[in-house]
Amino acid sequence: MNTYGVVLIGCGTMGSLHLDQILNNQRFHLVGVVDLSEAKAKMFSVKYNAESWCTEYTKYLARDDVHIVIISTYPSTHVEITKA
Repeated sequence: MNTYGVVLIGCGTMGSLHLDQILNNQRFHLVGVVDLSEAKAKMFSVKYNAESWCTEYTKYLARDDVHIVIISTYPSTHVEITKA
């Protein structure tokens, strides 16, 4: 069975909803969580058992173990993040 590495960008309500949906699916593992707030990123990392956390999403974009990026930020930031 293939497994997919996931990174969540945006540790707010929508981020929680997304992670709650995939948390128990063994095909996904949470590589990292990202938020501008260090405290939120750390809290999500512990709550969802992420391998790591960061305040800058670009650090995850070139990693070979990241297959899926969930963008849970304000809609005005989606285009910039998607282009990156």
